[in-house]
Amino acid sequence: KSCIITRMATKRGMCPYCKNHNYFLVNPEAMSCFCGTNMHQISPAEAINKYNSYVDGLIAKANNTLEVVGNSDLAYQEYADVIELDDSVIYAYLGRILCLIYMSKVRKSHINDARVLLETTAEESFRKTSDFPMIIHFLKKIVKVTEEYLEGVRKKLSLKTYFYDQKCLKLYLIHVNEVKEFENSILEIVTTIKKKFVNEKVDFLLNFLDELITSKELFLNDEHIVASGEHFNISKIHKNGDVEISLIENKRTDTKLTRYRLSTLDSSNKKAKYIKDDVFKDYTSIIRSRNVILFWFVLFYVASVFCGISAFMLRDNSLVLYTSTATGAILFIVATIFMILFVSWGVKIKKKKDRLESI
Repeated sequence: KSCIITRMATKRGMCPYCKNHNYFLVNPEAMSCFCGTNMHQISPAEAINKYNSYVDGLIAKANNTLEVVGNSDLAYQEYADVIELDDSVIYAYLGRILCLIYMSKVRKSHINDARVLLETTAEESFRKTSDFPMIIHFLKKIVKVTEEYLEGVRKKLSLKTYFYDQKCLKLYLIHVNEVKEFENSILEIVTTIKKKFVNEKVDFLLNFLDELITSKELFLNDEHIVASGEHFNISKIHKNGDVEISLIENKRTDTKLTRYRLSTLDSSNKKAKYIKDDVFKDYTSIIRSRNVILFWFVLFYVASVFCGISAFMLRDNSLVLYTSTATGAILFIVATIFMILFVSWGVKIKKKKDRLESI
């Protein structure tokens, strides 16, 4: 690709007439620009807008994969594709950090990976003041989803206020410590941004983070954490994030858990329910099923209408009348069930998307 170059700094552009997505450098002050593939003469603004629209489309696709479909692994790769195309798109870096939170499981989190990626991104990319509002919004979203992850893990590992056993308690404490360190890194970044960018949302996020971190520090020093009816305290938190717990002698809580089936991290324990690893739901199968159901709903509905028309047209023939009416009724009922499933699954997906957009 080639274009007319003058003194002004160049920007990236794409030819709106080409099917490939190769970009070329464009001088915004030039009178015109030529595509090196088909030699179309285009305006620099047109080429720049085409490139920006293409990148926005890639971002929108990754956002949809993460926030609607819930496939965080695929979304992570789609954000990475944007970075490979243009490593100046900060939104894609932040999107990958959010993906790492969604990829985290009960037994294995990616919180530390997210922290390292955030610190690296902040050091290399968080320089432009114009990006700060978007960064603050995204950091708030990351914090909210991280807290949601921690809450989801606790629900898996505990019953009401009691953890199922020592392994469940220790694993949860490890994740709490990971999140605390992650939020400390976010706090440092937001504090740095505040020196350059004055905004109410920055102050709100600082206060919010300070409150969250303080509550975790208090929790990590709590001497009355109960697992299997016994009380534990935290003996030591290692630099690698490991947590040691110790039993408080002669202190036991009479927990009435006999009517509940206890859960365990150990798959070999057949007396207890095995704790599944997933925290966040992947809606890929639901979305695919919705597409299939929509097809069958339309088909069955049209077929039921056809049966109704046949019954009306041939109403003088009692056998055809009864057969067509019964078949049409069955097809209509099945179509209605499909529509109910289609709508209910759509509501679930919309609630998930609305919740994320409200953050």
